[in-house]
Amino acid sequence: MPHKRFGEPLGVELEHGSTIKDLLEKMGIPQDQVFNILVDGRHQTFDNVLNEGERVSLFPPVGGG
Repeated sequence: MPHKRFGEPLGVELEHGSTIKDLLEKMGIPQDQVFNILVDGRHQTFDNVLNEGERVSLFPPVGGG
């Protein structure tokens, strides 16, 4: 995201009942680029319904060995 530093919050408006899938779609992030999802510090799935004020953290897959 231009003009945002790593870890800096970004507010996103979603319709009531939106899921993490909906959030990713709105932000233009492909699902295969998200390995781990935390909502308010708890692991969640793409089908998790979001509530107002929740903090979503998305982490990409990491390779290495």
